Amino acid sequence: MGLFALLRSEGVAMDLGSIEEPGSEGVVVPLTRFKNQGTVHRLANRAYDELEDRGIGRPEAQRIVSEAFVELAMNAAEHAASPIGAFGFIQFLPSPRGERIAFGVSDGGIGIQRSLAKNPEIRDLLFDDRTAVQIALKERISGTQDATRGFGLHGIFEQMHTEGYRFAIHSGRGRFQSADAQAQKTRSTKETLFPGTLAYGSIPE
Repeated sequence: MGLFALLRSEGVAMDLGSIEEPGSEGVVVPLTRFKNQGTVHRLANRAYDELEDRGIGRPEAQRIVSEAFVELAMNAAEHAASPIGAFGFIQFLPSPRGERIAFGVSDGGIGIQRSLAKNPEIRDLLFDDRTAVQIALKERISGTQDATRGFGLHGIFEQMHTEGYRFAIHSGRGRFQSADAQAQKTRSTKETLFPGTLAYGSIPE
């Protein structure tokens, strides 16, 4: 069962249009449910060990995928307030145009806008899901008022803004996509794209 099918089986309704999830080949870390930071750390260690032991990807690619996965998973575990927890995966994607390593984290929680709104300092800036996604990608932005928080998602955004890299975030009606360090856009959809938050990325092996 894939990520989208699993979420639907848990009662998460979504309209993802033409978005496709990876197939079942090349699994590095299988689709796994997590609810706390301890599980996230175990998954992250497992991911790095699997990539290294199986010789998948350059050392730099292994590091970037592992770091991005753990940051996204920690965000979901700490801030999503998802009654079903969160789910994540990492897999190797063979392709005639070149192999890639893909990762994804998703939840059925409150979404980015409601999560960031817990911080009164930025609450009035969160006009809708689209602006919430935009703001979440900036440095030092967090749903808490802790000045030391908020580096993670911005750091992922900076790392994924690289030629050949792809990154996407979907939350409520907000959607951000970046591909090959060129096409970056945040837009709103008429229908709720995803009730919680879905983050997906892939980089060349």
